Amino acid sequence: MKMLLLSLMGLLAFGSYPGIDAQSSRIVCYFPNWARYRTGAGQYTVDNINPNLCTHVIYAFAILDGTTYKIKIFDDWADISLNGFQRAVALKTQNPKLKVMIALGGWNDSNDGTGKYSKMVSSTANINTFVTSAVAFLQQFKFDGLDLDWEYPSTAADKTGFKNLIVALRNAFQASGYLLSAAVSASAASIDAGYDVASMNQNLDFINLMTYDFHGAGWEPNTADHHSPLLKRSGETTNFNSDFAVTYWIGKGMPASKINMGIPLYGMSWKLTSTTIAPPAPASGVGAAGPFTSTAGFLAYYEICSAVRSSGWQVVQDPTKAIGPYAVSPTSPKTWVGYDDPAMAIVKSKYILSKGLGGGMVWDISLDDFQNTCGAGANPVITAIYSTLTNGSATIITTTTSASTQTSIVCPSPNGLFPDPASCSNFYSCSNGLAIKMACGSGLYFNPTLLVCDWPANVKCTISG
Repeated sequence: MKMLLLSLMGLLAFGSYPGIDAQSSRIVCYFPNWARYRTGAGQYTVDNINPNLCTHVIYAFAILDGTTYKIKIFDDWADISLNGFQRAVALKTQNPKLKVMIALGGWNDSNDGTGKYSKMVSSTANINTFVTSAVAFLQQFKFDGLDLDWEYPSTAADKTGFKNLIVALRNAFQASGYLLSAAVSASAASIDAGYDVASMNQNLDFINLMTYDFHGAGWEPNTADHHSPLLKRSGETTNFNSDFAVTYWIGKGMPASKINMGIPLYGMSWKLTSTTIAPPAPASGVGAAGPFTSTAGFLAYYEICSAVRSSGWQVVQDPTKAIGPYAVSPTSPKTWVGYDDPAMAIVKSKYILSKGLGGGMVWDISLDDFQNTCGAGANPVITAIYSTLTNGSATIITTTTSASTQTSIVCPSPNGLFPDPASCSNFYSCSNGLAIKMACGSGLYFNPTLLVCDWPANVKCTISG
């Protein structure tokens, strides 16, 4: 999320907000419509979305009708009866620069056993039927565009068919100016098998590169490893990392400016079978489900930071920053989870800037600590991404308790947002004792009472920002 607004709850409660400067990078936020079915503090609906924290919100998912080959609503109750679509599009009244798109597909719809996506793209008639329905769908529900999330075209026929589909969609979308994007694989084999990159470059506005789930207990039950490495680590023989995927797509002809690199807001977990915790670590299947996400082998960032804060989980940071942190439970057997925290989000965002990429993408917005349960401010991971991609101003500050070696502030408490004593417009986000320096947007001051960036008139600060 954006560093301009550090507390979602603060924004909702106090209403007034200074606004957002023009952004040079995309911040694409997927919203899953099923998050509303989580209970208690985990429930997340369209109303929880802060429209000022992303450049694009992609509503997931609409699905493909395998009989008619038309796009159709996935959850009529959530999307229509409870006005999910309408509320999502209405976010633009609060942020006119926001684009709200609809995603088609996802893993479950793409792999329902019917082969319907392959069948849809196998003939011109089926493609035209789908395209006509897609245009009508966007017009009816007032979305700004369509995100194709077919996971994954895998044959020569699929590759040709997917190319034909995006060409037909682009031709149909031009008159209305609809956006067209695709969520794409980070695997070289899948890229080669299913994607005509030259055609995608010509016809898509951007791609959302799914640089996560490189490892998972569901398919690698015996080895716990970080699911979203940034870089290849010493001794690795595979290319399961974000840097390889980005470089490979660019090498195939996709301009860096059209690539939004994925940053996960969740971790993948295993049960350990030994005292070894450094990845790859011996394991025996999925870790226990989280209290809110209720999916074995998967934990939301807010579930992880809560376990670290309240249940004694040990956090280990990779000093090379090739991977994000991992945390280990004190239980027996131990649960191991690899994830990205705000500090790693900054590292990845700086990588995005260094490579000239179009921006970042998060899966998914409901999994960040949106309730500020861990005391580092609402949505701390997206905040770190936003502050880095928009200003390039977030830096990781090394802190110690020794005055002789201290290089910057010592966090007043392990978690929370704190003003910079030397600047009205800067502040620090502390997470597990690690301070991340951030800066408010131009002309704004950090308000330590509301934990937001605010108009100077609302902040008591005598230091020139």
